[in-house]
Amino acid sequence: MDKHALGMIEIIGAVDGREGIAGEDIRAALSAGPLDLVHGERFTGRPVTRIFATASTVVKLRTEVKFSPRDMRRWVDRTLTRERELDAHHPCKTWFLLETDGVLVAGNAAPRLEPLHRALEDLDGQRVIGHLDAVWDLYLRVAERTALRLDEGLSNFGLDGDGRLYYLDDDTYRWDRFISLTQLIGVLFRQYPRLMDPVIDDLGKALAARVMSHFGDEHWLRVIAEEMRGLFFANNAQRRRAEGFVGALDQAYREAAGIGQAHDPGVDRLPPPPADAASLDGDGEPWAVLADVHSNLPALECVLGELKRLGLRRGVVLGDIVGYGPHPEACIEQLAASGFHVVMGNHDHAVASGVTGRGFSANARWAIDWTRRRLPERHRAWLARLPLYLRGDRWLAVHGAPRDKSFFNGYVYRQTYEENLAVLAERQLSACFHGHTHMRGVYYARGNVRGQAEAHTLDLSRYDGVLVCPGSVGQPRSGVPGAEFAVWAPKTRRLELMRLGYDPDPVLRDMEAGGFPGALSERLLRGR
Repeated sequence: MDKHALGMIEIIGAVDGREGIAGEDIRAALSAGPLDLVHGERFTGRPVTRIFATASTVVKLRTEVKFSPRDMRRWVDRTLTRERELDAHHPCKTWFLLETDGVLVAGNAAPRLEPLHRALEDLDGQRVIGHLDAVWDLYLRVAERTALRLDEGLSNFGLDGDGRLYYLDDDTYRWDRFISLTQLIGVLFRQYPRLMDPVIDDLGKALAARVMSHFGDEHWLRVIAEEMRGLFFANNAQRRRAEGFVGALDQAYREAAGIGQAHDPGVDRLPPPPADAASLDGDGEPWAVLADVHSNLPALECVLGELKRLGLRRGVVLGDIVGYGPHPEACIEQLAASGFHVVMGNHDHAVASGVTGRGFSANARWAIDWTRRRLPERHRAWLARLPLYLRGDRWLAVHGAPRDKSFFNGYVYRQTYEENLAVLAERQLSACFHGHTHMRGVYYARGNVRGQAEAHTLDLSRYDGVLVCPGSVGQPRSGVPGAEFAVWAPKTRRLELMRLGYDPDPVLRDMEAGGFPGALSERLLRGR
């Protein structure tokens, strides 16, 4: 930049509110002229962001920000406030307004740091773990506090002379529940094999420790592990690194969930559900599809009795065995003895872990707390061991939705079904069995046609992809009381949506005796 074109520089403030970079340092950097931005070098970025640097200072001009002078100051004030809340940037980072050639430009200045992607090239494995652990710590701290994510590229993090790590980029993004972070880990394994190979296990342990420290929920370890399993790796060496990392996360999950530990003497009293979906595909015979039992023993016994009468000995239970109802222990015992496949629901996870977080109503939290106080440890351990999904021959079984990376929080309904059908097509799946909505029915895709099918008996062979909800065994919301389930015939792709009447008085009496909120009892009577 022509130094004669430089006019007023108005310092707005430093990120942490203390004294930041001085105006003369900013002017010196600007006078040095703009730098070329080259991917993989010390300075990278968008072409619209012009970067200037001296040996001690880096200045960015945000030339894409174009407002009136008053709105420009407001934009900088808001940005400065947000960065102070993030507490991720160097404390001396400063925002300013520059007048040049009669135009007002927003910019910022910070001490010149060593970008992490360059620093890693000269480090050994153990120091790599230290720096990446600092990234995990900063990244996850921001995500947990603000529901925002930092840009994961290593060039967006820098080290000062004492090895302290800071965020270099100006932008943040909506938190995506570890998905982008997992992509970064895949990049590390592909681009830094010399550094990653000796420390894969330790790196997985370090990330697991940070996840538990900031989020306190071991479920996210499985989410990251499952996302890692779906990443593309070009060769066996890269896949081996990923498998080692996933193994470390799986072990950390088991330890955090207390699975198989000596202090849990009853863990082996309840047999785990079958883990291999191949047994459901083997002979093409029909099997049952159940969901959302919600601790309603009379409803579950009614359904299991009907399945026995029909001669159906196999089935899939799509999660939420517990919650809302008064019979968690008995329902778990029944399903553990049934030999059915069972996946984890969000209420199962909350009862097993004690983590409710967002997404639960006040009544749901009440029931979860009530259940945790009464459920023996061996039953909570059984819930903790449930798989997040099952995948068979071109079908998926999950509590939530195919597009939901956390497996049991997303919904399939009118506003989301087309996106979920698109996910099935991408994964080359023809069917997904899901729960969570308590609304029985089928969404389908046939060529370019999308729609909903509501008949009790459906021939699904006509469709390219289907999303099947069997309704709820223990708390239906279709507007009709009863115990809902489905029967699936994979050979013919015939689906029967079934509803049985049962006597709700025993469960209502037990809910009243347990002090359950009245709204939960009323739902059983109204079916919604």
